[in-house]
Amino acid sequence: MRSIALIAGLAALAAASPTPQVFSSDQLADLPSPPISDVPSGAGSEIIPLDVNAVVADAVADIIADPTPDLDANIPAAINTTTLEKRTAGDCAVQPTGYGPTSPDVADDPNSFLSSTLLSGPALAAPQWVNGFHQTFQNKQASVSGCSYQGYKTYKTYDVAQAAADCKAIAGCKGFNIFYERDPSQDPGSGCPNPASTTVIKASFWGNLIGSDLATNKGQYRDQFQVVIAGSNGYNVDACETAVQGWTQTQLGSCSINAPKSYCLPDNSDSYLTVKTFSDGNFDNSRCKAQCDIITKQSPDTPCNFFTSYMQVKNGQCGVQQCAFYKRAWDKSYCTNTGDPVNKITIAWASSFTNNACDGTEFCSTTPNVLTATAV
Repeated sequence: MRSIALIAGLAALAAASPTPQVFSSDQLADLPSPPISDVPSGAGSEIIPLDVNAVVADAVADIIADPTPDLDANIPAAINTTTLEKRTAGDCAVQPTGYGPTSPDVADDPNSFLSSTLLSGPALAAPQWVNGFHQTFQNKQASVSGCSYQGYKTYKTYDVAQAAADCKAIAGCKGFNIFYERDPSQDPGSGCPNPASTTVIKASFWGNLIGSDLATNKGQYRDQFQVVIAGSNGYNVDACETAVQGWTQTQLGSCSINAPKSYCLPDNSDSYLTVKTFSDGNFDNSRCKAQCDIITKQSPDTPCNFFTSYMQVKNGQCGVQQCAFYKRAWDKSYCTNTGDPVNKITIAWASSFTNNACDGTEFCSTTPNVLTATAV
């Protein structure tokens, strides 16, 4: 029954695509937002790799359950959340010691921490590009509150290259934020409301875009002790490479395909099928491929031979992943969808994927009523 419903739904898409390739400003404004997370304060380590198999399985279940376009004004925006819980009064327990500069090199008060060149210097001297990552902001006095949180690590030095390597080792990691954090040397409580500080050097890891607009966590009060941030730099991957057997990936960067009118046998329908939006904060090209395969398997008359995958970003915030599906391939000359600059909507990490066995160009022509083409 579900397969019959899927075929019917995709047949309707072939006849008329109600979800556009290029969204209007109003439609883009209605896209849901991924949930927001903060990084726990203090020294420590936790790593949360992306479960790619689970992400792909969810994508397959999603399109089987709902093959029709998913841009709907009734879709609620995701509720912003945080990983931080309200702290109870501390017991003055000794906290892990950081390796960053402290008193007497940096006077033990928040203002001295924020103004110290021992903390801003390494951030300003850090490389703009490192190991496939590019810098997105520099020397902020706030850390990232972002989407698709994947953990954090603490370091003995302000080592951008090591943080980049650590991000690459985490499945799904697309960016990192390295910074200095002023933390208490004891858990603040009634017996030690404002203990001496320690300076923790840490990096947080993210599966989404992290720009300067997301560097909003300026710290917090723990009793009378003030946690503050300095020397905060952000980095994102330059491009998202995904090896998909039997398919060729083309990096598009900051634009996506806007295919022209084409005519696909047997009914002269257009080559564009539909688009799916993922607002969980993750970005993985594999789930676009999985949905493309389902389209072809369940409805051979509307085969998916080409798809694009990209992040749609509003106002410098977290992006949502878009997967657009087509019956035929289109080259980079059709990469003209750059978002909506007026409303600060941009595109990032865009790629196209072409089926090596059949790119669909014989199936879909740019000339109407072509009766000699061979269907895939």
